[in-house]
Amino acid sequence: MTSRRQSLVLLALTLLLAGCAQGQWPHLGAVERPVTAVAPAAGGAATETPAPAPAVASTVDRARLAALRARFDELRATLQGSLGVYEAMLDRHLAEAPATPYFAEAWSGAQSALSRMSAEIDELRALNDEATAFAAPLIAIPAAGADLQEVGKLVADVDGALGRWRQRLYAEQNRLAVLTPAAVGEPGPNAIDAHNRTAFAEIRFTAAAPAFEAKLRTAVRALQAQVSNVAFDVIVRGPASARDEEQAALRRVLRALKASGVGYEHTAIALTPDGESVAVAIYLKKTSL
Repeated sequence: MTSRRQSLVLLALTLLLAGCAQGQWPHLGAVERPVTAVAPAAGGAATETPAPAPAVASTVDRARLAALRARFDELRATLQGSLGVYEAMLDRHLAEAPATPYFAEAWSGAQSALSRMSAEIDELRALNDEATAFAAPLIAIPAAGADLQEVGKLVADVDGALGRWRQRLYAEQNRLAVLTPAAVGEPGPNAIDAHNRTAFAEIRFTAAAPAFEAKLRTAVRALQAQVSNVAFDVIVRGPASARDEEQAALRRVLRALKASGVGYEHTAIALTPDGESVAVAIYLKKTSL
């Protein structure tokens, strides 16, 4: 199915789902009911006694619909498991000292987990195409009614999950690129920048490591109590020759945010070779409008 046709099917399903709540789909039997008898009512007026509406046969392959839904549930569980492995490897990478063999090993393990997630997201995309193709013929069937609504909900759920998992994958790929160990290669490109924003917090990493964790935790929790949909852009800057120190600062701030209850899905990072000393600025953004 072409992307254009898929978009048209999704648009049609969205309009149908938005316009009809459960049980509001029109049925032919409810519009034109055959009259079987006309009986005189009190006062001589005649009333029509409608016959029961004929049962409308299902227009959808129920077995295939159940199979699609089962595959969707299975893929979601598989992706969640791979994400758990990735986050465990990332936790270990952030906690290890660069001199230990586990430092680069954990980073490589996180990369492997993302590769598995990428393959699983490809399976989810294929399921999305299949579910959309399955729903397409139902749009032209007037009696599809509730069947179309049920299939349309599955299509919307799969399409929404696909978008969210793709976004998460891209964010984590960028995170690992910025954290690339020196023994592996150069850091990848940044996906975020300051955009002339005012920093929520700035931490300067001087010769004596600053003790900022407790203050940051207090500030973050106070913020979260007032704004539930907040995320954090963490940007480190410093001399081009201080990459190791800059990455170490990023790792430490990420650990502090995680300890404050901020999941990785609510953080993004960048490394900017700018300035004479290493400093980390934390900027705020909303996760939804």
